[in-house]
Amino acid sequence: MNELENMHESRVGGIVEWLLEYGPVPVREALKECIRRREELCRRWSCYIAEPWRSHPLAASVALCIGRSKNEIPLTAEELSLENRIHPAINFFPLMRTPRPTAIVAPNDLSAICELIPSLQEYGFRIPEDLSLISFDNHFSYSFQTLTSVDFGFDYLGAQAFRFITGMLQANRTRKGDIPARPIVVNNGSMAAVDRLDKD
Repeated sequence: MNELENMHESRVGGIVEWLLEYGPVPVREALKECIRRREELCRRWSCYIAEPWRSHPLAASVALCIGRSKNEIPLTAEELSLENRIHPAINFFPLMRTPRPTAIVAPNDLSAICELIPSLQEYGFRIPEDLSLISFDNHFSYSFQTLTSVDFGFDYLGAQAFRFITGMLQANRTRKGDIPARPIVVNNGSMAAVDRLDKD
């Protein structure tokens, strides 16, 4: 226990999945609530573009798109006819419309770096000059990239959950309490002011 307790918080983040499965009820509930809020945030500020392609491996990376109206953008029959094309561009038709969405929300850093950004660049979109891009996770593997990301503090949450468990073990009793998440936006230069985009 002491060896684990002294681990860096970023290493402790790896126990979140274990806690969700085996942790005490208060810890499991706190983690589930944090994850629920993350999903709710995605739903609230995003809209699915390509409903027919949700099962397509590329769909997850480009399904979340913020428009000025923040309403779902329906696809036309012509766009739907391209369903069988195995190419990222099939999901980018809403970006070609007027008014163009001002920003895209990627579900995670991996999809943003490996799929979204290359596809956007292929079609001539500059980030953030033409389109803002924000992602989730703030994964250390992509920290050198130009990608603004929301860090939900899962490392911190895992460390706090670990301390919560060890405290209960030492006191030999259960306790109730909240473990608040501490989400922050890590600005790495992929977001532009909306008024700047509106002038283009």
